[in-house]
Amino acid sequence: MNKLLRLALALFMSLNVLYADENDFKLYEVIEYKYNTNGELSYIYFYDGNGILRRSRSLYYDKRKLIRDIRNDENTNKESELYIYEYLYGKLVKRYKAEWTTHKPIRGVEAMMVEYEYNIYGNLVYKYERYNADPLIRIIGRIVPVVYKTKYEYENGIVWAETLFKDDVPQFKNKCVYDSEQKLVGVKTYKEDILRFEIKHHYDGNRLSYSTLANHPNFDAVKGKTEYEYDSSGKLIRRSKYGIAAPPQPCTPNDFIFR
Repeated sequence: MNKLLRLALALFMSLNVLYADENDFKLYEVIEYKYNTNGELSYIYFYDGNGILRRSRSLYYDKRKLIRDIRNDENTNKESELYIYEYLYGKLVKRYKAEWTTHKPIRGVEAMMVEYEYNIYGNLVYKYERYNADPLIRIIGRIVPVVYKTKYEYENGIVWAETLFKDDVPQFKNKCVYDSEQKLVGVKTYKEDILRFEIKHHYDGNRLSYSTLANHPNFDAVKGKTEYEYDSSGKLIRRSKYGIAAPPQPCTPNDFIFR
């Protein structure tokens, strides 16, 4: 699920169930990451809070560039989904759900295409996610085409804000907070100029240790938490989510795999 959809879902849940006490937090998802001998992320496994495997992803590379992503839903007999990544001058410019036989973009209701646009400095400035059927609307049985767009704004080479649009209508704006060493320590999410969510990142040295999420109107009460674990070389190997956990890393536009 893309980041705008995750934030929209988080907003929906915040209006309904985010008022539980922090002590009631339960583990609801564990994500494990496996790497190949080249140090490239090769497998991602998604477990529920009971340790049952629900989804998985297999990643394949060519000359250190991710080119294929196979996604499996362990809950159903649905055929695995194939995603293809395309590059231009070394930059990722397109990702799409593909046909298994031709590797061409799939057509019909399941079609989706993500396109990336960069500025002259090589920074990602726009991401367009095009669906023939809006994933959120389909939950309630309607098929409506949609384009989600993310606009990234930079200052001194780092992202300071990102605005999320649905069919060119602004939905959310993330404002990125950094410390004196330019580590991302927080994200404030606004809707219609009202602060709705606040994510805080906590570090152990230079490694992200855990993230917390609070929401409108009480930003002193933590409503969700994500913990991060690493191997001896510093690679992320596990992410554990408790309660309604913080969305994965807003303000990191080049983190394509983890989105």
